[in-house]
Amino acid sequence: MSAATATAKVDKADGGKAEWYLMPWGPLRLVLRAFMFGARKYEPFGWQKIADAKRRYLDAAMRHIVETYEGVTEDPESKLHPLAHAGCCVLIALWYAMREAAEPKQLEAHGIKTVRPVSLASKL
Repeated sequence: MSAATATAKVDKADGGKAEWYLMPWGPLRLVLRAFMFGARKYEPFGWQKIADAKRRYLDAAMRHIVETYEGVTEDPESKLHPLAHAGCCVLIALWYAMREAAEPKQLEAHGIKTVRPVSLASKL
């Protein structure tokens, strides 16, 4: 192989694919820790069983954001930054919004788990 061939630019057909290098991994790890905290405190994927979940998680996200504006830097129970919990809540609300906007088969085609939330009224 000549030097010219070795340095030739090779085009890779990855246009339109997810560019994961753009994600801020440090903050995402904290959001994951918030998910893990909730899974230990309640149950894994328990957030999929909450009545009126999208509204409640958006409300919770706003409470965590307001805490940050008020100077809180650590949740007293989890010891995580309130914005880690806000990020968790926003992702959950987005999950619900995506479910409302698409058929389950479309979501599953994108690797999104679809578990129907149970009605809490049926548990009373």
